[in-house]
Amino acid sequence: MPSHKEPLFMNAEVYRKLSENDPRRNISDRHTVFSFDEYKQLFRDVKNESAIGEASATYLYYYKTAISNIKKYLGDVKIIIALRNPTDRAYSAYSHLRRENAETRSFEDFLDQEPLRKQENWDILNLPVSSGLFYNQVKAYMAHFSDVKVILTNDIKNNSKSAMKKLFTFLRVDPDFVPDMTRKHNQSRRYKEGIVPAILHHNNIVKIFIRHMIEKWFSSAMQSRIRKKVDDLRTQKMRHRTRAQLDELFHDDINKLETLLERDLSDLKSY
Repeated sequence: MPSHKEPLFMNAEVYRKLSENDPRRNISDRHTVFSFDEYKQLFRDVKNESAIGEASATYLYYYKTAISNIKKYLGDVKIIIALRNPTDRAYSAYSHLRRENAETRSFEDFLDQEPLRKQENWDILNLPVSSGLFYNQVKAYMAHFSDVKVILTNDIKNNSKSAMKKLFTFLRVDPDFVPDMTRKHNQSRRYKEGIVPAILHHNNIVKIFIRHMIEKWFSSAMQSRIRKKVDDLRTQKMRHRTRAQLDELFHDDINKLETLLERDLSDLKSY
């Protein structure tokens, strides 16, 4: 796997046309690999590895563009699709935007903006409902590739060794390898407004000074407790009514996906 986790190359043409109104446009430009030569350079250190790959999550939502380009550049490769509860995924996208200061509205107002932002071609994080309708996305990959593996993020969370063993078997690499599962990626939180989060979680001279003082005066254990307390202050849950509405919206799509995959997808449901 390249150090550049999500090169987005197979969807590069989508990112070339992102809306000028999208505050994440510059971020996407910096992270997107726009040429095949540059894409191949990501794998320049490959020698005799049994399997190589990358992990651009947006290939699922932009499946029409991605499938066409994957077939063009790579052929009939193995595809792994990881799915999580779409309601939680929607809120995670919102939290990510809040963390980047790219969204200031309430979660409910953010959801209301999706149709307009979709029409204007905003970054996928601004399309939490559309991107969470997995059925057509997964169905398309299964129709165009001969080797597709669908897993749930909860499979890895709840029984990581078993889940990874199945993935490694699918990839035809050593199924008994035990990876380090302690590091968590792409964690997002919804932050409450307040002076403490503002000071400790925005880049400014005050934040740098306070962080330096904390590191100087307190032990590592105490620093961890301080960070946990601040996180507790910042974390805010989704409204119950909003969750219920999203769960209902995704309900039929998940049921169709259960039929397609012939497996129980209760982990994708919040009820």
